[in-house]
Amino acid sequence: MLFDIPFKADWKQIGEYRLHQTDRSNKRENSSRVDYDCKVGDKILIRKDGILCKQSPSGEKSMDHNDSSYK
Repeated sequence: MLFDIPFKADWKQIGEYRLHQTDRSNKRENSSRVDYDCKVGDKILIRKDGILCKQSPSGEKSMDHNDSSYK
């Protein structure tokens, strides 16, 4: 700090600015989203995020993703 000048924060204005930034960011991210409804029998991709084991306890092999039909 160069000068010893007290700073009074306007928390209401800061909160409104952050809310505006969040709304703008959400609108930007959602503008590229494709609206799609799955129907019974459609093929979908199931992704499992996180750490995956090589085998599940039942002996089945786990995979990063799995092609499956929508039920």
